[in-house]
Amino acid sequence: MTCSPKPRAPRERDEIVRIQPLANRCVIFETNERSWHGFERIAMPLELADIGRRSVAVYYYTKDRPAAEIAPAHGTVYVPAPLPEWVRAWYTLTQDDSDELEVAIRRRDTQIEYLYHRELEFSRILRSPTHRLAAALTAPLRWLRGRR
Repeated sequence: MTCSPKPRAPRERDEIVRIQPLANRCVIFETNERSWHGFERIAMPLELADIGRRSVAVYYYTKDRPAAEIAPAHGTVYVPAPLPEWVRAWYTLTQDDSDELEVAIRRRDTQIEYLYHRELEFSRILRSPTHRLAAALTAPLRWLRGRR
């Protein structure tokens, strides 16, 4: 697992913490708008190929947060992996390299398509009569809450 304050900062200027995924290990960290975290593709040894990754995630929320730490509601943003370090000028691709790049591009394209459809669905919901009615009915309460 890696944790980083910026999803794509150059490695020499980033603070990346790597934690080995050992059995029965617990990792606890604060998640917020800037706690980019994730894991690299899991490559199990052949003798353990039938064993999968198991994890449990628990989130605790605070009632009050400083205004600077509050962001509007949004979906999860997945940042695709950068190009492998071997991608550079004058490097001759092998078939395995080409296959790896095709998988990465296909994964990125699938993610973009997913985000596009999620945005379309969200805009459809915002235009729905039910959402407009709910917004109108709760407007006075939201206005009062904002005045505190």
